Amino acid sequence: MILKSKKLQPLLASFCALGWSLAYPLIKLGYSEIGISSSDTGSKIMFAGIRFLVAGLMVVLVSVFQKKNMKVNCREGMALIVFALVNTALH
Repeated sequence: MILKSKKLQPLLASFCALGWSLAYPLIKLGYSEIGISSSDTGSKIMFAGIRFLVAGLMVVLVSVFQKKNMKVNCREGMALIVFALVNTALH
């Protein structure tokens, strides 16, 4: 698995740190590209929702390509959905 590779861990950590450091400027750039004004709260929330949706789809896509099957029962699935909604709302 790529995450267990001792040689790639520093590279992946650096990539994640770079992503987090660029989050704020890229969000502001996205606002200006789409034409969202600073007072348009609804559009900002929609933009955030789209970003979180894309991030979630990327996680699902990566998990599909892993060798292990991810089986979740109904109770765990509901807990994951509640966690995702709360996490998204808090961010």
